[in-house]
Amino acid sequence: MEFLEDENGQQQVIDLIHDIVTKAQTDKNYREMAKRIAQVFQHLKTTGVPPEHLSTINAKSTDGFTITLVDIVKELTEYKPLLETRINWKPVGAFRAIFFYEEDSRGNQIIYYTKAVIKTSTFSQDFEDIAAESEKMMKEFYTN
Repeated sequence: MEFLEDENGQQQVIDLIHDIVTKAQTDKNYREMAKRIAQVFQHLKTTGVPPEHLSTINAKSTDGFTITLVDIVKELTEYKPLLETRINWKPVGAFRAIFFYEEDSRGNQIIYYTKAVIKTSTFSQDFEDIAAESEKMMKEFYTN
C-alpha cells in the first residue's frame, strides 16, 4: 500500500486520516470512524482488493461489537480503472479514498492511494474534484 504525493508534495490521504485520528482523541464518532478506517485498510493490505462480490467484511466497533462493513471497495465507473475505499459512519459522513492498483503474475497487489474526502451527501463536488485529480495523478504515475 502506497500513498502518492500530489503536485504540492502532500500525501493527502494520510493527511485526512491524520485529521480524523486527531479528532478521535476527543470525539467518539471520529474514534469509530478511525477504527473502521484502520480495519478496512488492514484488510486490504492483508488480502488485497477484493472482487466486487466479496467487498463486505466483518469488523469490530469501538465498543467491541461485531459489525458488517458493506461495499468497502467500489469501482468508479466514470473514472475507470480508479476505485474507492468506502467507510460509512453516519455521525461523521462517508470516508472515500480513491486508489488504483497493480497486480503481478503471482497475484501480488500494490495499492496506490491518491486522494480522499469525507462526503456528507450523496453527491459531493469535493468527491468529483478529487476523482478528477486522482485520474490525473494516475496518468502522471504511469507517464513517469
